[in-house]
Amino acid sequence: MTDNSKWKFKARLYLLPTDRGGRKTAFKAGGSLYRPQFYLESPDFSTSCFIDRIDGKSEMAPGESGIVEMRLLKPELFAGQIEPGTKFKIREVADPIGWGIIMEVR
Repeated sequence: MTDNSKWKFKARLYLLPTDRGGRKTAFKAGGSLYRPQFYLESPDFSTSCFIDRIDGKSEMAPGESGIVEMRLLKPELFAGQIEPGTKFKIREVADPIGWGIIMEVR
């Protein structure tokens, strides 16, 4: 993959319920509609991510899980780290609102 701007991956994403610190509302998939922070603990970096697609639905609510297609604003921060089986968190500011596992990198 030479063009990092085109890095995409498929992941199973789990959102925390509102009563456990998750979002209060659902978010819609698609381009720049929703841009949480993608975070890996090692290395300790984060970048905005885009959730382009949610399999089988147009939005995802707190407490739900599903298969999503995502891409990173600055994938170069995670060179060698984005591969199937990698666990990640998504945050809004510093608050974790969910976590996921990468299934496939494109």
